[in-house]
Amino acid sequence: MIKFLKKYEYVFYIIMMSVFIGIPILIQCHISIVYKLAKKMTPGNQSDWIQFWGSYLGIIPSGLVAWLVASKQIESSRKNDKQNHLENMYLDDLKKIKEIMLVHKFPGEWNPPYNGKEIGVFTDVEIDMFRKTFLKISYTDNKEEIRTDELFDVKKIIHGLPLSKRKCIQDDVDKLCDEILKLASYEPDDFKKLEEEYNLASNNLQKCESKNTQEMELNDKKVKVADENWRDKSRLFWNHIQIITEKFNKLDQFVNDELAIYYTL
Repeated sequence: MIKFLKKYEYVFYIIMMSVFIGIPILIQCHISIVYKLAKKMTPGNQSDWIQFWGSYLGIIPSGLVAWLVASKQIESSRKNDKQNHLENMYLDDLKKIKEIMLVHKFPGEWNPPYNGKEIGVFTDVEIDMFRKTFLKISYTDNKEEIRTDELFDVKKIIHGLPLSKRKCIQDDVDKLCDEILKLASYEPDDFKKLEEEYNLASNNLQKCESKNTQEMELNDKKVKVADENWRDKSRLFWNHIQIITEKFNKLDQFVNDELAIYYTL
């Protein structure tokens, strides 16, 4: 019943107003059926009773109008309170994200030589440094244990934002976290072996006698292969770092822009 009234509330209001306004008009105009009914219901001084009913029915529309105005104001107030509550929750989430990013080990950019477009090869020490920037790595009995850091808390917050806001940045944050997880598959020891293979091939080439052309060509080929393997592996790793850097800064820009809107208001 309540749902029915809410669905057709304006029709209900129109009918009620028509009744409350129409009855006094019909009585005033001495419409036969309505006027006779009013006389039967009001024995005694007919004039006084008709004045009574006219005043009574005149007050009701005024009360109805007052009730409509008050109900609309209450409804509007509730909507505003709900909107303010949602905006405060959203603002709190933005502040949490900003706080996490401010204290994170990655400031949003890399110092030289990692801020250029061309990156050569990475050593095991550099790989370890990059991984530990985005992953919590510990060792128990010489066994590596990897856990995600606070940026994955940001992912949880983003997934809880209102849909209109979430769709603006969710894909980028998901990509950011996916690329961070891929860093776990790169072992520093793998890069150490690549470096050792390259150094060994280079040393063999230098020791090779110049008279033995065939041996020199073979060692030179080994050097090129070792160098290419090392560079290819480094490029693959660096590609992940570049995507992480791009998505991190895009998230930071999104948070800054959203905070600027609310603080400006």
